[in-house]
Amino acid sequence: MNPIVNIFPLKQRKACYYWPLLGLVSFAVGEFLLLSYGEKHFWYLEIFVVLSNSTLPLLFIYLENTFRKTMLSLSEFILVEDEDFTTWLNEKERNIFTFDTFRSKAITIMVTVLATGTILLMGMPMEHMVSNIIGFLALVFLAFFGGYGANFFLAQLIFLNELVKMPFRVPFFRMPQPVLRLQSYYSLSALVMTIIYSGLVLAAWLSPYQLAPGLLLWLGILGLYPLVTFCWSMIKVHSLMRRIKQSHLDKAYEQLHLVFAQVTDEKNLDAIPYVVGTMDIKTKVQAMPEWPINVSGVATILLTAASAVVQITVSVINIVSP
Repeated sequence: MNPIVNIFPLKQRKACYYWPLLGLVSFAVGEFLLLSYGEKHFWYLEIFVVLSNSTLPLLFIYLENTFRKTMLSLSEFILVEDEDFTTWLNEKERNIFTFDTFRSKAITIMVTVLATGTILLMGMPMEHMVSNIIGFLALVFLAFFGGYGANFFLAQLIFLNELVKMPFRVPFFRMPQPVLRLQSYYSLSALVMTIIYSGLVLAAWLSPYQLAPGLLLWLGILGLYPLVTFCWSMIKVHSLMRRIKQSHLDKAYEQLHLVFAQVTDEKNLDAIPYVVGTMDIKTKVQAMPEWPINVSGVATILLTAASAVVQITVSVINIVSP
């Protein structure tokens, strides 16, 4: 199951060469045309568009591989009803990472049309028609990946909401490491979105449009992506960890009730050490973590918050600057 590559008939391993090569060729052609027509260069915008169009597919492929490894590590704990786990996982990957579903097509096309419409309303900045056409096509390509990313963003949140409601089979007094790895995956997604968003804000600021109102609206919407992804995943994984912990506590209380009854009802004083030991186990279970917070998680919080700060800062600068 290969994201983006699913749209074009390419093997995943070839994509590592195809997309960077495509980006290099498009950059060379664009530079040749700009020099030929004597157009003004917007270096950061040009480099950002080329790098985005050549690396975003590879990032989606990397995230898909990481997602699959994370879910396979959870396979022994998830109870999937009426179907094989691999079949279930393949279907979920199809909804999140491919262009096969109606939702993915609809969201991608809608975002692409709206984004390109915004560009057309703001007007093309170059003096010559050919330069404007080439630049417009590059931006349409970038808008297409933005639409694909919007479906990816939404589908991931829906999947996580479904996942945490599924039955889990977890050994007593154990919080599976893959559960924490699930949060790490979503933190990675939020971090990737934050880095891309930060580059987009700077590219828009240094572009010929200079943060026009239409761009500010899009940047405001896109700025929510990483923050919502991280916060939503943190809350949902917390609910899963709390549910696992509560199931362990229920078992500990059940066992404590049994051994305590032997002392109080049956007057079996030999059972007192078992009562003490069971209470000790219950205390340790109560100390099990409920939040998947670690150093990387704190770092992601700061970075996603920073992206929002960047957006607000550049908006204020754009308003007060002449």
